[in-house]
Amino acid sequence: MTASYAEVELARRLAPLPRPLLLVGQSGVGKGLLARFVHVHSARAGAFVAVAGGELSESLLHDPLAGHEAGASPVRSAACEGRS
Repeated sequence: MTASYAEVELARRLAPLPRPLLLVGQSGVGKGLLARFVHVHSARAGAFVAVAGGELSESLLHDPLAGHEAGASPVRSAACEGRS
């Protein structure tokens, strides 16, 4: 892992917050390890599940993060608030 002391301290401060976190960075910089650290140091329930965002389609990531209006497309019959 290549996370600096400042990054680990930031993760330690953010871990208790009841908000989702999005970790971004180049391949191999330790995002997964930092995500696991946040999960362990938080009150989040359940098992840790790592998701490689690069392997997901843009539309699959967009709706949970940004939301959409009801009827925005034929498959979106209900509104989705998104997480901001």
